[in-house]
Amino acid sequence: ELVATQTPVPIGWRRDSGGDALARAAVETMLEGGVTREESVSIAFLASPELQLALEDLEIARADLVKASTPPNPVAFLGIRQTGGAFAAYYPDESSSIGVMMNVMSLLTMPDRRAIATHALERQRFVAADQITSLGVRVTEAWIDYAAALRIMALRERSVAAARATLDRIVLQA
Repeated sequence: ELVATQTPVPIGWRRDSGGDALARAAVETMLEGGVTREESVSIAFLASPELQLALEDLEIARADLVKASTPPNPVAFLGIRQTGGAFAAYYPDESSSIGVMMNVMSLLTMPDRRAIATHALERQRFVAADQITSLGVRVTEAWIDYAAALRIMALRERSVAAARATLDRIVLQA
């Protein structure tokens, strides 16, 4: 969410092998016929297992927030007590009990657990955004280095060709 508008390809958590297959197909398509800077960043986003791990951690933080926001399940019970036994002094006759129990401490601590989970989710959002941004920067730097190396190589080849042409002229004049 924090960096989605600044990325050349949609970033998403791939939950199954179908998503992985679509990502691989998209990468294969982009690799045909050379790669631009934007395509190199897109390929990195689609193929990065570290990025998928960060997105998975983000989904886990979201699930933790849902868990912290949900009250605990009540427990229902039904019981029949026979006469006699250890509690015969308290329950001399046959009795039956029906009830519902709820963990009161879980209810009381729910706002605090929700606040903690909200902060953890926000932190994980920033961690994922940092990883996305860092990956984009590293790939862009590598692509620029590669493009610069290609230009330097082309310039050197032109220099060698010019030096050979000059040498050939000198040899022919001599």
